[in-house]
Amino acid sequence: MKIVWLSGGAAVMAGVLSWWYVMDIRQAVNWPDSLAPVLNNKADKMEVAEIVVPREEPVSVPVQEEITEGGSGANPVLLKALAEQEFNGNNFKVGQVLADNEAYTRYYITYQSGDLTISGIMNVPKGEGPFPLLLLNHGHIDTSVYTNGRGLKREQDYLARQGYVVIHSDYRGHAESDDDPNTDKNLRLGYAEDVINAILAVRAANLSYVDVERVGMLGHSMGGGVAWRIAVTQPDLVDAYVQFAPVSADERDNFKKWT
Repeated sequence: MKIVWLSGGAAVMAGVLSWWYVMDIRQAVNWPDSLAPVLNNKADKMEVAEIVVPREEPVSVPVQEEITEGGSGANPVLLKALAEQEFNGNNFKVGQVLADNEAYTRYYITYQSGDLTISGIMNVPKGEGPFPLLLLNHGHIDTSVYTNGRGLKREQDYLARQGYVVIHSDYRGHAESDDDPNTDKNLRLGYAEDVINAILAVRAANLSYVDVERVGMLGHSMGGGVAWRIAVTQPDLVDAYVQFAPVSADERDNFKKWT
């Protein structure tokens, strides 16, 4: 598993252009030198200002005491609980066509996550598959204004045109997804559960055009926090991550800033 940490508005494009070097670990590409070149994408009028690689020294993570209430097991707001949880992602349904162009088709999707039905979108490239799978995790958008597939529209379009099946989960409580009254109480750990279940649901669906053996994830802002949680608790689920201006990897920082 590899993680690319990007900062700057257009720096994400360097990550996606170099993505396959990260995704195909079997090619024994040196890290992080393979991502060192600064790219200038004049066609898209975007210049990469900076590629930031996390510092090499280990990050201290506080050890939290296991909390129980009326039974055994980790408190539901601990990452340990997410690591130990059994997931049931299934019932992946490809719905109506939302858009169609020369490069890909955009579909409305739903799938099961726990007891909830989650909505989202999927961009499927045209041509001969199967295509590698990318999960895009959107940042915070107030649920009162959020609409299906909102956020990371530029990246959704660009990556589908590069030959990736792109899935963008709305998360619980967003768009047409079922609501979870405990979302804030559980510090939004349910969003990570929904993205994990999206991957499992796609695998269970056996879609001929999706290569579920090659899975990447891009997280932006709050969606970067979703990606951190998945990387820590499910280390074998995703092959490579690109973190685009994510929230802190230290949950204490996020708690102090956002709650």
